[in-house]
Amino acid sequence: MRGYNFIEHTADIAADVWGDSYNELFIAAAEAFVECVANPLTPFQPSTQILSINSETAEELLVEFLSELNYLVDVKKLIFHEMERIDISEKDNIFELSATAKLSKLDPDKDLKYEIKAITYHQMKIEFEDNKYSTRIVFDI
Repeated sequence: MRGYNFIEHTADIAADVWGDSYNELFIAAAEAFVECVANPLTPFQPSTQILSINSETAEELLVEFLSELNYLVDVKKLIFHEMERIDISEKDNIFELSATAKLSKLDPDKDLKYEIKAITYHQMKIEFEDNKYSTRIVFDI
């Protein structure tokens, strides 16, 4: 089970996210990101994007993953709407993400709510407690 809640934060947007696994946590984070940046979209001309990211920590991996989604919004005008596949693993102190995401075309003039400058490490610490992973994400607007 995964989910997220937006919380009060001065000048930025913050969300607490959780999931039963790293995979679920990252999908919940992507869903929070989309709700934060875009009005509800009807998927139109969906395309797929393969993501492959390596990092030394789970937190770095999450920031890089969300930063890639932000890049797709800013540069390619594509927005995440569904995860076809996501695999997150850790081997030899390196976290690896391999995913296939479904994306839709974004009309920045009508669909965009906020422009995210950056995904921050502020208050981010992935914890495992009560059989779920959780963290706080702060989006710098």
